Amino acid sequence: MTMDVILVVAAVAVAGVALSGALLRFAKPALVAAAAVLGMAVVFPAGGAGGVVGTVGAWLRDATGGWTEDACRASPEPCLKARAASLEKAQTAIETAVDAVRGQTERVAAIISERQVVVGQNDLLLKEGRNLVQQATDPAKPIPFVGRTYPKDALVTQLTLLFRERESLTAVLGQARSQHENLRKRLDELLISRGEVKSALALIPAQIEIVRANGVLADVSGAISSIDGTLLSSERQVQSLTSLMGSTEDLMRSAKVNQAAPVADSPAFTRFLETGNL
Repeated sequence: MTMDVILVVAAVAVAGVALSGALLRFAKPALVAAAAVLGMAVVFPAGGAGGVVGTVGAWLRDATGGWTEDACRASPEPCLKARAASLEKAQTAIETAVDAVRGQTERVAAIISERQVVVGQNDLLLKEGRNLVQQATDPAKPIPFVGRTYPKDALVTQLTLLFRERESLTAVLGQARSQHENLRKRLDELLISRGEVKSALALIPAQIEIVRANGVLADVSGAISSIDGTLLSSERQVQSLTSLMGSTEDLMRSAKVNQAAPVADSPAFTRFLETGNL
């Protein structure tokens, strides 16, 4: 047994969690990763050996139903029923997560649609105002613009405000498009995880029938390892949603705030007046 696995097992033993041989086989790549999302401190010293410091908590015990591999080999039917109950809980959690992410995806899509309309209207006003400024020959003569009249300098100031508002709008639009892509990717991952849980759950009745017919289940370790891997994967998917959902809420708040602010001298605005390019 390698040192990194020994340290993982030691930390789990301190927490009072029974670790099956099936889980032990993927302790380094999966259990340590799962520990990170379950609140464990993960330390990788300069020497290269992986170490886990902290406590696992109750989730892993609940996820495996408290059944070790030896216990599953001795009593496979109750063990499989316990795993089925854990998979049903995971399925419920993923369904809730899918609904939440799908709802947030739709909300961000609405922001994108709204901002695209507003940016388009802003662009039309900017181009119309620029044309009026370019055509003005008398700086003192009032220029009609959007139901009001402005001296030339005042209209330029108004266009500056519109330009800064456009920068704010396009910034939020860019963030919304990026967030929408992140949400779509996460939704796809959740749907895959949901399918894996559903498939694992669907296999258990047949495995139980085999146990009842033969008294044993061939390759208990493989069956339990597969189920436990699915449980850990689904838990990671659900737990990792916290930051994504938080950043979506931040986007919602920023989309409601008018962040436009006048700037005395904007090179980008000067280029727009000169070229008409946005």
